[in-house]
Amino acid sequence: MVKFFKNVLISIVISVIIFLGVDYGIQYYTKHGETVEVPNVIGKDRQEVIQELTALNLIPLIHYSVYTDSLPKFAISDQDPEEKRIVKEGRKIYLTINSLPKPKVRMPKLVDKSKNLAQAILSNSGLEMGKINEQYSLFGTGVVIQQFYDGDTIASGKLVEKGSAINLLVSKYIDVDSVY
Repeated sequence: MVKFFKNVLISIVISVIIFLGVDYGIQYYTKHGETVEVPNVIGKDRQEVIQELTALNLIPLIHYSVYTDSLPKFAISDQDPEEKRIVKEGRKIYLTINSLPKPKVRMPKLVDKSKNLAQAILSNSGLEMGKINEQYSLFGTGVVIQQFYDGDTIASGKLVEKGSAINLLVSKYIDVDSVY
């Protein structure tokens, strides 16, 4: 009987030692208690962000790029996880960077369309309405005669930078009867 209790006591002691060893090992492996608050890096330059995150023992990864007019080139436009999240050291921080080139769009055909329709088409294409010059014509009033980009006539289908201003030459009706 003594031998039985002795074996039970030894197995309990060994179980407690194994349990404590596994618990300590898991805490060590998962770096329990070693946390960092994720800083807000949106709007900052990528080099500055990489240094800041590396100093906090976080791993910055640029995984996507987009173009945003409101941010300078190479600035961070999004981050995951978000700011003020508590993460463990060594966590990967996924960053979206503002891309270098402005995206290009195809120039729409505006000739023979009304000025109002041309303005809507430009807006939907990501382009801006520039100067509107008028010329007397027999077409009627407010019909686009020519479209210009950077001072030159531009054909539809050509690539232009998104947000570019497009100037228009619009018809102005001339009353033939009043001229004579």
